[in-house]
This record gives sequence, structure tokens and C-alpha cells, in this order.
Amino acid sequence: MNDEVSLIDIWRVLVAQKKIIYTITLITLLLGVGYAFLAPKVYKAEAYLLPPLAKQIQGIKGIQGIQGIKGIKGIQGITVTSVYAQFLTNLKSRDLRRKIFQSSHVLEHIYPKQNSTINQNDVFENFNKTLKIWFDTKNKKLLMVYFEANDGEFAAGIVNDFIVQAANKTVADLFENVASQIDNMKKDMQNTIKSKRSLAKKNRLDRIATLLEKDAVAIKNISSDIALAKHRVNVLDADKAMQLKEAITLAKSLGIIDEGQGYRSKSGATNISVSTTSDPLYLRGSKVLQAELDALLSRKDKDAFTPGLRSLENKLLQLKVNEEVEILKNRKNDDAFIPGLRPLQERLIVLDGIKIILNKDKVFATRVDQKAVIPNKPIKPKKVLIVMLSLLLGLMLGVMVVFLRNAVCVSNKLRS
Repeated sequence: MNDEVSLIDIWRVLVAQKKIIYTITLITLLLGVGYAFLAPKVYKAEAYLLPPLAKQIQGIKGIQGIQGIKGIKGIQGITVTSVYAQFLTNLKSRDLRRKIFQSSHVLEHIYPKQNSTINQNDVFENFNKTLKIWFDTKNKKLLMVYFEANDGEFAAGIVNDFIVQAANKTVADLFENVASQIDNMKKDMQNTIKSKRSLAKKNRLDRIATLLEKDAVAIKNISSDIALAKHRVNVLDADKAMQLKEAITLAKSLGIIDEGQGYRSKSGATNISVSTTSDPLYLRGSKVLQAELDALLSRKDKDAFTPGLRSLENKLLQLKVNEEVEILKNRKNDDAFIPGLRPLQERLIVLDGIKIILNKDKVFATRVDQKAVIPNKPIKPKKVLIVMLSLLLGLMLGVMVVFLRNAVCVSNKLRS
């Protein structure tokens, strides 16, 4: 019963001050209607995109498959996945968005009458937040790019221009990426070839130095052997000459002039000695011995009588003219003797022969499922919703004001 009485009291309070409720509600409603019709209209332009088809990226000739350029390992080729991934990266690029911001004259469009108080960075940040991309949760390949602005035509132009520039930048980036990979591989191969040639030249010079040092040691040893052989001959000849002189003196004293003559004894008889061993030199006779001594002493060049000298001189001559050293010195190019050089040169020739032809009219970084069109209706302000909320808010404010006035009146009566 108390609750029913309380509800009746509340109703009586509201009815008694219904004019206040009507007035506040009407004022709030009029404000809401005014805002709904006077607030700037916001249009949303949106475009829907899909990954490109395989045939849409065939405009770059010379690049084949995910294994890279045909015949060249280590170069990543152009694929649908790589193209679309790069395109999505460019859509998020602040640098590209700033270029769109500048090329589309967004600042001039928003603020026709610019002044020094306008912060361009703040305007760009607001523009960057408004230009959005969104993936469909059901179809993950479907991508939406949208932009909100007070001018529907301007918004559509921003979206379409943004997509075109992102696509063009994607194709250019991929083209430069492949070209850069090829250039880097060429530089690496050229550096490797240069290093191999430098190492081969160093090894050749080291080989020459080793051979010359080895020959120098051998030449020194053989020269010593030659000098020793000549010295030995001189010593032997001197000994031979002394032996001959002594034998000549003895032969003369015994009266042996010719070989086989024998010698005379003190009794005057001639004795002939026959022996199975070597006979003494004087038995050869002073005449023969003197002739041999004269021939020995008259020799000016004893090389012909030096055992093994010609063999040593021949070895010395061969060492002084080392054919391997001469061949190494006269070699003008080491390429034929460098292991693994020819395959590198072949690969370098293949890389030099690659020509990447970019046909921009036949290359697409994305497939436009629906381009942005000029919107017919604004998305903001939502007039019906604003009016309904204004009406509801006015009623709530009116009721609150009535309850507050009633509470104040009751409080004053209790005090009095």
C-alpha cells in the first residue's frame, strides 16, 4: 500500500510540474534537431580489394617462379603472395600517406583560409587516422580501404588515388628489389673472381720465388762441386808432374831412354825386368816420360781432363735456365689455372644477360573488387538517432529537474 501511495505521489509531482518537463524536453529536442540539420555532413568512401591473379603479375618479364630467375639460384622471384604482402606494407606506410596528404592538398581542402595557427602535423595525424584499412573477418583475402570527409567526391578521390599509388609503389619496389638482388649477386661474383685472380697471381709469384730459391741453392752446391773437381785435377796434375820428374831423373841415371830398353848394371850388362805388377815409371824411358811431362805442363785448360765436370756444367746450365720459372714469368693470364673460376664467369654472363622489362600497364599489385564511388548519403550526422536521443535526454533532464525542485520545496517546508 505504501508503494502504491508513493507511485501516486510521484505521478502527482510530475503532473503538477509537467510544463517544466515539456519545456526542457522541447528545448533539448530543438537543440538536437538543430545539430542534426546544421552539423557538417561526413561522407564515407570505401573500396574493396583482393589479391592479384597470377596473370596480373606477368608484366615483369625475366622473372619466373618462387625459385627465382630461371637458371640463377639465390634470387627470390615475383609471386602473388610477395606482391600482395608488399602492397599491404605500402598501404600502412606513413611516407606514402604523407605523399597522398600533400599531393591531394588535404590541408587546403580542410582549411581554405590557412593561417599560422594551423599545425600541419596535427592535420596529417588526423588524416592518417581517418584513412583506414580493414580485413573482412569471414573472407580474409578481402580488404577494405575507406576514408571519411565532409566532401564525398573528395573522399572517393583520396581512396582511389591512395590505392593506385600504393599499387604503383609496390610494383616499383619489387622491380628494384629483384634488380638489387641481381646487382648484389653480380658484385659478389665479381669480388670472388677478383679475389681468386689475386690469389692465383700471388701463388704463381710464390712458386717462382720458391723455384728460384731452390735453384740458387742447387747452383751454389754445383758450383762448389765444379770448383772442387777443378782443384782436385790441379792437385793430381801437380802430383803427376812431380812423379814424372822424379822418374825422368831416375831413368836418365839408369840410362833408360826408350820404353822396354832395360837398364845397364855396373858390370855393363843389360838387364830386362819382366813383372806381372805395374812397372815403375822410369822403365817407360826418359824420352816418353819427358814428353808426357811437357804435355802435362803445357795444358792451359784442364776441363776436358776433369772427371764429371761436363755433367756438372750441364746441370748448372739447366738450373740457370729454369723452363718452369720462365713459363710462369711469361704467363699473362692465370684464369685457365684457377679452380672454380669458369662456373663463376658463366653465372656472371647469365646475370649480365638478364633484362627485366617492366610493363606497368600489365602489372597489378592488387585486384580492385570495387573501387571507391562518390557516396550518395552521409554517414554523419545520423538525424533520426540524434532526434530520438535528444527527446529521451530532454525527458530525463525534465524529470530530474522536477524531482530536484520538489525535494527543495519539501525540505523548506520541513524547516519552517
